[in-house]
Amino acid sequence: MEKNDQIKQIFDDSCPAMSGFSTLYYGIGKHEVDGTLHLRINRNSGNGRVCSEWASASDIDAIAEGSMRLTGMHFYALHPDKSRNTGAFILAALLHLGLVRRTELDSRFCEQVPGATFSKRAMARMAEPKLVVPVPAYSRPKPKVD
Repeated sequence: MEKNDQIKQIFDDSCPAMSGFSTLYYGIGKHEVDGTLHLRINRNSGNGRVCSEWASASDIDAIAEGSMRLTGMHFYALHPDKSRNTGAFILAALLHLGLVRRTELDSRFCEQVPGATFSKRAMARMAEPKLVVPVPAYSRPKPKVD
């Protein structure tokens, strides 16, 4: 059995892509044996292709740790030889989770939030209540009475 076969998705969320032109749907998974957390991009509302394989929290942290000028190309290393879009999509999810933030001097780059790890930020996000907007029930208009 492959290691990725033992990862169960435990949380899903969405965020804007770095370009702002599409919405990304990502999942956080937990390895059923060792309990480690993982991230994957499930879908993109736009035309960009995604690689929906899992990336481990430790691999994500190794790339982000101490980096001051992160781009999507840094996270392409998580899934080499797959869609180049996926690195930028992962960066967008990490920005949404709060593991990274845009740099002050140049918003094209991101940096790790001091003290943040993927696992800490993922657990915090999963603990937040999801905003559920109630959809009003459809009712037929009442006929006019003269």
